[in-house]
Amino acid sequence: MVVLLNLCCRGGNMRKSYYFIISTLILSAILPNTGIAQMNQSQINQELNKINKSITEEKAKSSTITKEINQIEQQKKQIKSEITAIQGQMDAAGEKLFDLQQKLKIKDSELQDNVNRLNEAIERVDERKKSMETRLKVMYMNGMISYFDVLFSSTSFGDFIERFEALKSILEQDKRLLDSLEKDREMIAQTNLAIKQQQESLKLLLQEAERVKSELALKEKNKEVAILSLNQKEEYLEEVSEEQEKKLMALASKQAALLKARSNTSVKSSNSKLQWPLPKKYPITSNFGTRIDPITGKSGASHNGLDIGAPSGTSILAAEAGTVIVAQWWSTYGNTVVIDHGNGLWTLYPHMRMNGIKVKKGDLVKRGQLIGEVGSTGRSTGPHLHFEVRVNEKAINPESFLN
Repeated sequence: MVVLLNLCCRGGNMRKSYYFIISTLILSAILPNTGIAQMNQSQINQELNKINKSITEEKAKSSTITKEINQIEQQKKQIKSEITAIQGQMDAAGEKLFDLQQKLKIKDSELQDNVNRLNEAIERVDERKKSMETRLKVMYMNGMISYFDVLFSSTSFGDFIERFEALKSILEQDKRLLDSLEKDREMIAQTNLAIKQQQESLKLLLQEAERVKSELALKEKNKEVAILSLNQKEEYLEEVSEEQEKKLMALASKQAALLKARSNTSVKSSNSKLQWPLPKKYPITSNFGTRIDPITGKSGASHNGLDIGAPSGTSILAAEAGTVIVAQWWSTYGNTVVIDHGNGLWTLYPHMRMNGIKVKKGDLVKRGQLIGEVGSTGRSTGPHLHFEVRVNEKAINPESFLN
């Protein structure tokens, strides 16, 4: 048994195989090979006590697994919320990064324009200097005629004044032009320095934005790895839960057989077809077979019954006469009623609302009798009736049994 339990922790198919072996060993230990028909009342009561104890233990295990699955779902929900927040932060960081890149491009363009303007100003200063040098050179070549020569060669006082003003204007113009060019060059140089400083600041901000975006991407990746790990753990727990349900089903079957043997009473089915289990037709929201799991979102999940979308509190009716063999919280099925109709035929009515079970184990119910109320207990996403039919404990498509 210890070896089998250790092997259960391995791959999914191996787990299922070994769980089946363990279930078989447990049931074999509970019920000896002696036929139920050969047991006396005392033996039947003893076996019932053993089965009741085993059911209680299996229910406790199933409850623990269900809680763990719910905790994982909450953790996944929290992590998904964090991932959404991180993605929002990444979008904001990306926008900031783009904005900084655009601003840096503008500053690069401004700097290039200023460099061009500075080069033009330098060229103008150089040209003006060359012009002045050329004038001086001509003056030297022509005998170094000085400004005084120009003034004192005037023919009259009025001519002197005119020449003086003209020379003064030329000198002032040269001075203003040189001063202006020098100021332009200094201003452009200062502007270049300011733009370079802005460029450096933008580059630092750009590096910081890239660092933040990289950190957020790493956080997102770590969160996704956490989700993957939780999905794997949840898948394992769901496999364990599925096996627990099989064990509970097998125990309930043996319990029903012993109860019948003890009471020697049963209710005969009145019809070959089952009655619709609700007062009126409601839409089928999920068919029997495989589907996308409504909680995990995984495809190919098994669905052993029909989901009928009815409001919470809607009356649930027995699909056929029979004996109630389960009327309690039952693993991931939540509040559940199971009716044994004889000849291996059972109907199951899970997810009843709190205080919604209206029968008790051992009750003999008639076709169409009120047995409970629609709810959303157990592993459920909203109010509905999950109607399930089993023949010799195997789930069968209920539509083949319904009128």
